[in-house]
Amino acid sequence: MAKRPLIRRVGLAWLMATLVVVSQAGVSAAAGATLTCRQVSIPVDVGVPGPTQISGTLCQYEASRPSVMQVLLPGGTYARYYWNFPYRPEVYSYVARVTSSRRATLAIDRLGTGQSSRPPSAMVTVATSISAVHQVIQAVRQGAYGLPAVPRVVTVGHSAGSAVALWEAGIYQDVDGVLVTGFLHGPPPGGAAVIQALYPAALDPRFLGLTDPGYLTTWPGQRSVFYSTASADPAVIAVDETLKSTDSATLLGTGLAEIVAAPNDTPAWLITVPVLLAIGELDAAFCPQARCAAADVLAHEVPFYANAGRLDVTVIPQAGHDLNLHPGAPAFFDRAADWVDSLRTR
Repeated sequence: MAKRPLIRRVGLAWLMATLVVVSQAGVSAAAGATLTCRQVSIPVDVGVPGPTQISGTLCQYEASRPSVMQVLLPGGTYARYYWNFPYRPEVYSYVARVTSSRRATLAIDRLGTGQSSRPPSAMVTVATSISAVHQVIQAVRQGAYGLPAVPRVVTVGHSAGSAVALWEAGIYQDVDGVLVTGFLHGPPPGGAAVIQALYPAALDPRFLGLTDPGYLTTWPGQRSVFYSTASADPAVIAVDETLKSTDSATLLGTGLAEIVAAPNDTPAWLITVPVLLAIGELDAAFCPQARCAAADVLAHEVPFYANAGRLDVTVIPQAGHDLNLHPGAPAFFDRAADWVDSLRTR
């Protein structure tokens, strides 16, 4: 089996984490209830210089006892805002739609993104990124430091965050399900356009003072590369531009290279829990001829998830790469919530 060679290549260390919880005002939720969110800062040890922490936002109904925690991982050049978008949250906020008395969410900034630590970009690798996520999951599992103790953990990734979620679940075998969005195996047909939209974040006015040229962001005005502009709201793209984040060229380049390997040499091959794969119908980055059909996606991806508990596929009509940020997002959010609930029966 490919598990031991894969572990040796990644070179992971088993490390500990602690969590400091800081209060934040709650936000409105459905049916007149209040969904309370708290900022979290999770110290991690991934072998990089200086103190290292993962920042996130924990959302739950305070009076409830959630049975599952969804750990949300954003895509490349995104931060946790992707999951709780501030513009028209009734349409575009995954957190607002899926958090319930049963389901809590922890949206994090991956290593090198958002408010999480930015160590030297060359050290933000597959190994350090997934080790940091693993330490977060262990803190969730333990119900420590003010976190609710929950019996199940599901990772939910988008794009590069999906790749990190797959690596983490495959290597550490510590989650109950993986929800993969905006990611398919094999060389992405529209990958060149995304690469051309990136440049050193140190040159961007939003990141003045960042001197490490190995951190990337999108050129000003290029966020549309992640959207189907025929269906997306221009106001959403404009807000996204003001919130954009960074990512490590090392992670995006070398780390994702192994994802395009043969099925039995990818992290998905090692996953034994259920997987839901969601993709925008018009995801120009990953869809052949810039259009995806559910049957084709399933046929293509089944070999990679041969050992998964089950593989479910959903295609979001008229959505581009950032499927959360297109008008059809609520239907996907409801599908995701139902799928997470279905894991109770396995």
